[in-house]
Amino acid sequence: MEQGVANPRTRYTPSESLGVPTHTPNNRTLDKRQKDFIFISAQSVGLDLMRATNGEPISESDLLGLQFRGFLDNSTEEILENSYFDGIDDFNDVARTAYEDYQAENVEKRQLILSEIKESKLPAILFKKVEFVSVKGLSITKKLESGKHYLVKDVGVITDEPVDDDEAITRYMKYKLAKKLLNEARGEVSQPRLIGIAMGIFLEEPKADPNHDKPERMLVNGTTEYGKKISSYQSEVYKASNSVISQADVEAAALAAEMYEFIFPERVKEHYRMLRKAARAPVIINLKQKEQAYQFRTSEISIDIKRRRLLIGETAVKSVIEKGANPDNIYKLGQLLLVKNLEVNFTDPNHYAYKNWQKDDYLAYGQWLLKLIDPAKLNKNVLVNATHLGLGPGPKGIAGTYGNNVSFFSELERPGLSQYGMYNDWEFQDFVEHIKNVATEIGRRPT
Repeated sequence: MEQGVANPRTRYTPSESLGVPTHTPNNRTLDKRQKDFIFISAQSVGLDLMRATNGEPISESDLLGLQFRGFLDNSTEEILENSYFDGIDDFNDVARTAYEDYQAENVEKRQLILSEIKESKLPAILFKKVEFVSVKGLSITKKLESGKHYLVKDVGVITDEPVDDDEAITRYMKYKLAKKLLNEARGEVSQPRLIGIAMGIFLEEPKADPNHDKPERMLVNGTTEYGKKISSYQSEVYKASNSVISQADVEAAALAAEMYEFIFPERVKEHYRMLRKAARAPVIINLKQKEQAYQFRTSEISIDIKRRRLLIGETAVKSVIEKGANPDNIYKLGQLLLVKNLEVNFTDPNHYAYKNWQKDDYLAYGQWLLKLIDPAKLNKNVLVNATHLGLGPGPKGIAGTYGNNVSFFSELERPGLSQYGMYNDWEFQDFVEHIKNVATEIGRRPT
């Protein structure tokens, strides 16, 4: 089986060894390359979400939240129905396998790094805690002027207490990458400078100072016991390289060397925080922005008929109920669309609102409706209910583009729907329009 495009973040690709099925229902419009891309991209996000939640199961509501907030390259429908995944349970199985492998590999990698640190024989000062304070004293980053004193902010005072393993790994990786980049860019760089960059402070090499009664205290490797806080790791490497290495170059090099999560742990944590928030935050769409809902081709859409809002996924339903919404006012949208003589009427049909719609817009709307109900039950009643709920154009607006509603129905893709039973829910007028269409096509009255 041909392999997919390599994933920069994980080693997994769609293959027989992963037990990936060679076909899934409803995937006729996607070629192998497209399905490979969806699989790799979605599995990478699934791994990240597992890491962000410490391995908690992923629900379809989570994916809908990520989709709504731009964290997915493809829709939830494409991921769970049109690619290699066979539903949300299969998606969880693949994501969990990746997560468990990552956990095991990460433990092993950390142990190797800690062993490497012990064997490196780097100065102990590199792994000492730094406490940042504001002091009133002599300048430590500029030439002294007549012993003048003033407030110096963010001075890092080096303590005798060692850092924990996480910080030790971060500093070692920062030191290692900075040394590699700077040596390539400008040749040898002093060790105090490299150590300071890794520690997050500017370590000056001490010099005799005639304006100071007491010489600066010396520590290991010819550095002072304190230093001014640097703005950022990337900017300090940039400055030390005489502007040869850009800050983007530093980040790219960290990624290429698989050091990014060790060098920038706070960025990684923030990414996971945002990912977790995006997945778990409820997706609630005001009907005034109903077009946003069309991208969610899922049965997990409910409607709050009191507040006139669409609730995407069970997370949104639970959220509004917790905030005081009456459960009796919340219905599955698909069930409400099938009700005969629906009494809920949010608005009078406004055909003018859809005057700029093209055929593709109507088809997208129709395909969205098909995801909410049994495709065989789509009829004029569904269109009437949908427009009264403020979801989209009504039968008259659609007929204005297609000639009649039956022509519109016939252009919608309804995979797996045979002709048998297709007309069970048609009304009398639907059959009349269908007969007219057939007569037009064959040039005579059908017999």
